[in-house]
Amino acid sequence: MALLENHHNNLNNFFQKYLCLFVHRHQNFQQAELFSVAKIFNHKIDILEPPLTDSPFLIINLPNNQSAIDIASRAILVKAFYEIIAIGTSYEDLIDKLDISKMHPPEEGSTWRCRAKAFGRKLSANEQLAILTKFSHLPLFRGKVSLKKPNHSYYILADIGCGRPIDAQPRRVYFLKQIVRGRRDLIDVYTLKKRRYLGLTSMDAELSLIIANQALIQSFSLVCDPFVGTGSIIVTSAHFGGYNIGSDIDPRVLRGKDDSHCVKSNFMQYNLQQKLVDLLVHDQAHIAWRCDPIFDAIICDRNYSILFYS
Repeated sequence: MALLENHHNNLNNFFQKYLCLFVHRHQNFQQAELFSVAKIFNHKIDILEPPLTDSPFLIINLPNNQSAIDIASRAILVKAFYEIIAIGTSYEDLIDKLDISKMHPPEEGSTWRCRAKAFGRKLSANEQLAILTKFSHLPLFRGKVSLKKPNHSYYILADIGCGRPIDAQPRRVYFLKQIVRGRRDLIDVYTLKKRRYLGLTSMDAELSLIIANQALIQSFSLVCDPFVGTGSIIVTSAHFGGYNIGSDIDPRVLRGKDDSHCVKSNFMQYNLQQKLVDLLVHDQAHIAWRCDPIFDAIICDRNYSILFYS
């Protein structure tokens, strides 16, 4: 037993400690999407401790920076991954716990910046300056400062929490190095505000992307949406490489107004038309699919006819 425990500890030594910062939305989907994307890339994640109440911070183990970069390349609810340099209960405690020898200083000629941020309250410019000044005496960095496009970004991040008094002290303070940001930019790429063909029940881009991630859709996945409507879910499936079949009981929804305002036009808008296999008029109350497993994923929104006609 002791031999197995030592072996487990030795394996953990090969992992690095990271802070996963989620956007403060869809909390029920955050960890589910994180683990789904990690599974796509065959990366192992260990949660080192449960998150604090209403906290977007999750402390995890990952094999290396590349694992974080891979996961962030698809994750929608991950705002960023950071390498954890030190954790304290206050700014003073954080300074005491900073181990300069464990830091990886930027290479000569590189640029850097350091910012003070907080979750639960916006810090004023004077507060940020006061926090940064506390750390100014430490020989942490070398190279030139670049506030706009640095090679390395460091953060002093305080977790104050939601709904606490304005003068509340942080529950924790982190000293972090940013590794990579998530793919929140994809929400703007696929936003319904720019979509050519919409219906009353078109799903928003954020949830569509999250669904595609949790369905483990990747290159050459065969995907079915049995209630496809205007195709908002399978458009994001196509972005991640899935080949898509959609069906709907209403042929008018599939045809749309004309060739430039239909389900196919939504795929053409993003140059993804090759990822749309076919559209079928199909009543799911009378299943026509064979029983053999055909699809890698079946994704859909709830049946809105229940809402409209009940």
